[in-house]
Amino acid sequence: SGLLDGMPFYSRSSALAPHVAILKSKATLRQLQALGNWLLVESTAKDLTVDDLIYEAQSKLGGVSLLRETTDNLISADEAVTRTLNELQARWESPGALAGLTTGIPQLDRLIGGIRPGGYYCIAAGTGIGKTTLALNMVNSILADGARHDRAVAGLMISLEMTCPELIVKLIGINTRIDTSRIESGNLSPEEKAAFLKASREISEHHLDFIEGFGKITPQTLAAMVERVKLKYGRIDFLCIDYVQLVDGDKKALDNEYARTSEVSRELKRLALHHNMPVIVLSQLNRQSTQRSNQDYNLSDIRSTGQIAQDANVVMFLMPEDWNNKEDMRRRLHIAKNRGGKNEVTIPLIFFPQHSRFAVLEESYS
Repeated sequence: SGLLDGMPFYSRSSALAPHVAILKSKATLRQLQALGNWLLVESTAKDLTVDDLIYEAQSKLGGVSLLRETTDNLISADEAVTRTLNELQARWESPGALAGLTTGIPQLDRLIGGIRPGGYYCIAAGTGIGKTTLALNMVNSILADGARHDRAVAGLMISLEMTCPELIVKLIGINTRIDTSRIESGNLSPEEKAAFLKASREISEHHLDFIEGFGKITPQTLAAMVERVKLKYGRIDFLCIDYVQLVDGDKKALDNEYARTSEVSRELKRLALHHNMPVIVLSQLNRQSTQRSNQDYNLSDIRSTGQIAQDANVVMFLMPEDWNNKEDMRRRLHIAKNRGGKNEVTIPLIFFPQHSRFAVLEESYS
């Protein structure tokens, strides 16, 4: 017996619905034809640069798709309740299952319910603390969990600081626990070389695409990349961006870093909700925190804007255990914001930089 058994919910279909769909489709086609005519005229004129023309065309096309989304995404109260009860029933039938994708850190999974579809997650830290490595560990756990359960998981990793080979070397180090400097030099034992080749083959089989951010990356181009991955694999399960302050704004007027990062954050939140996928962003911090006696981070330390802290479902700060001892690889993952549960919780971790790996810090660790 299901949760919905005996409940008076009805699927209300209107006889007019097919005719409304035809009218909407014809109206959209007329808009697209008008856009095509506009492009034909403007591309032969010399009033706009190529970049301006592309931006204007993307904006106009976005207006067409937004109109369709606005009309297609109307959900009645009975449909919303029915969908919610179905989701709750599935969750109650598997009480140990996560609502989202695993981070590879059990305490964090229990706290936030995993990386959930439609969620917006921020990992913030200072330079050299290991935020990129932590994000890669999470991505690796998501992909490995999918492979273990014979479940295809597709994702997009956008790095605006590191090259694709650098990221792959880190992923190999995570999976093999081989020193990444030795992977770079090729100084491997026969056993390590076999492990290296095995990890390389397994990583190559994942549905994971990379974008190196050496060109201009804007919310519009991000949306286009997500659509390409979705078309390629038939789905997209997560987007990870390293790091958010390096994403360019779409609007030329947004030269101010605060306004630009605020716009980017809002667009990423919309992208997560539109595709029902989690977006994981890495963020830099303001330097003021290093000048305080207590250097522990807080939400106001996120660089450039307060919009990220406002938009995000979860904000995590990665901090040293001892600020004065750079040799100490103990780390604290502090949950400063958790929209779905408890916040102000700290999870102890240990960083293995030579393997690009994080692990949960055991209580017995000395």
